[in-house]
Amino acid sequence: MNALIVCAILAGIFYFLLFNTTVIYFILAVLLMYFALSWYLVPASSARFNSARRKISICTWSDPSRPLVFGHFQVRVSKMLEYLDWASKKTGLKITLNHLATKACGMALNEFPELIGKICLGNFRPVKTIDSSCLISLENGKNVYFVNTEDIPNKPLTVICDEMEKKIASLQKGDDGKLMKKNSQAFAKLPTCIAAVLGEIVYYLNGPMGIALPFLGMKKQQFGSFIISNLGMYGLETGYPPLFSVSHTIATLTLMAIHDEAIVDNSKIIVQKCMNVCVSFDHRYMDGIKAAKVQNRIKEILEDPMQYIKLD
Repeated sequence: MNALIVCAILAGIFYFLLFNTTVIYFILAVLLMYFALSWYLVPASSARFNSARRKISICTWSDPSRPLVFGHFQVRVSKMLEYLDWASKKTGLKITLNHLATKACGMALNEFPELIGKICLGNFRPVKTIDSSCLISLENGKNVYFVNTEDIPNKPLTVICDEMEKKIASLQKGDDGKLMKKNSQAFAKLPTCIAAVLGEIVYYLNGPMGIALPFLGMKKQQFGSFIISNLGMYGLETGYPPLFSVSHTIATLTLMAIHDEAIVDNSKIIVQKCMNVCVSFDHRYMDGIKAAKVQNRIKEILEDPMQYIKLD
């Protein structure tokens, strides 16, 4: 929802509360009719399908009209797998592809500072750090959550790994998990029409306006500049992610399954381990030329991390 529309709705509500309550009665009548139709058309048995996660999806996306661009690139992963094994043994940490991809994307975007920002009130506003969020699965896939990492280019890979794992542990068994469950339960009880407006307001305040909302467990710009998702663990080789619009991020990168691929190398066909990285990005932040440059840089880093990524 456009920020101007949200402001107009809020201004209208305050005006009618103060000066013309008749309109408020009309709005309440419309809402009552909406709830009555919902009760009549949507059977009670469908409640189990309308979880908090499903409501978030309904509230977030409408008909395809946003400035999305989809694409993918292929990464040869032999050196990357060797690096992950070496780094994990050397540090004693379980350094994964998610950690490595987060670092590589942060490094690549750091070379294009003109892309790092938020669109706020119809204008591009630069931000100071390159942050990210990694989509993780909880409760055996019943729920998902975004784990935020700040200032990626200036953090060693070991620090990124340690921070992410501590946050995941807190989500699974700690205070963050309790807060997430509490917020999800409250959100699930809201009617979709109200949840959609509240969601737009909350995420707009947090993202483009950079306001922290600690009572919701949200630091300022909670989702950062980009999102990393990993579907490779489920065996999917290609799949294009939707851009989570309320995150106000530049792009979402999805890491797909590692598989054997026949590749032509110096006029010879060889079989190598490869991985597709599927991307969706917001055309308002970057055009195809810039996207290609960022993609090529990420690919270069991932294919030879020993050369580009230091552990500490």
